[in-house]
This record gives sequence, structure tokens and C-alpha cells, in this order.
Amino acid sequence: MADLTKHEVLLNELTNIHSLVSVVLNNFKTLKEDKLNLEKSISTIKQENENLLQRVEALENQLDVNKDNSLNSLFGSMDSGEKEELKVKIQNLINRLDIHLSS
Repeated sequence: MADLTKHEVLLNELTNIHSLVSVVLNNFKTLKEDKLNLEKSISTIKQENENLLQRVEALENQLDVNKDNSLNSLFGSMDSGEKEELKVKIQNLINRLDIHLSS
């Protein structure tokens, strides 16, 4: 009868160990799936980030081009005489402002 009790204790311990191993195995499988999902998400986010950086660069380049074009279109349409006349008018205005501020 003592042997039967030892066998029952051993069987109970093996059953408990089996249960714990099953829990650990299930946790491992769940964590593995979570890891794969997170890696997919990271990959997608990295790709989106790269696309957004490319768009930002393209928009910055377009902004630079538009800024240059707006200045060129404003003053590029004027001939040399008109540009000189504008320079003289600006210089006269600056001189008047200097005189006015000096008094």
C-alpha cells in the first residue's frame, strides 16, 4: 500500500508538471504569434515612415522651386529699364525715411 501511495504521489507530480509544461507551451505559442504580429507592424510602420520622409523631401523641393519661381516671375517679367526705375524709387524712399527718422 505504501508503494501505491508513492505511485500516486509521483503520478500527481507528473500530472502537475505536465499541466505546467502545457501552460508554458501555450504561453510560448501566444508570445510567438504576438512577436510575429509586432514584427509585421514594425515593418509596415517603417515602410510608411520611409514613404512619408520621401513625401516631405518632395514637398520641400517643390517649395524651394515655387519660392524661386515666384521671385523670378515677379522680377523676371520686368525689363532692365523697369528694374532700374524700381531701384531708384526704392532708394528715394529709403533716403526719405532716413531724413524723416533723423529729424
